[in-house]
Amino acid sequence: MEHIKITDLSIGDWVMYDLQPYMIVSIDGESHHVIISGSDGWRDKHIDYIEPICISRKFLELNGAEYIEIDEDEGSGFYYVDGIKPILNYSNGKYAFSFEAGLPDICQLKYVHQLQHIYRLLGIDKEITL
Repeated sequence: MEHIKITDLSIGDWVMYDLQPYMIVSIDGESHHVIISGSDGWRDKHIDYIEPICISRKFLELNGAEYIEIDEDEGSGFYYVDGIKPILNYSNGKYAFSFEAGLPDICQLKYVHQLQHIYRLLGIDKEITL
């Protein structure tokens, strides 16, 4: 699994520590430490111990995304995120963000915190469920 750069995180992002999900509540770019909050409380950790959470079909469906299959043989399709036009294209096991089906992809997405950043940029106030 890749390590996250401290500059790639924002407060409110979901990450993994010790195989458990945690939310970022504070970031210290100088010391490269983050304070994370999870079901077992708060922790102060160096960024090297924090891992991203991969986007998965299960995660997207749990968070209200609707999958529309385009090609069953290729396993490609797209997700409407909460019924709004911005979507995630899915092909060959990879996700990419686009404003509409058929338009070029804007960026590849691999991790939950990246999707959270897209939501924020679009002004979508979405509570993420893990």
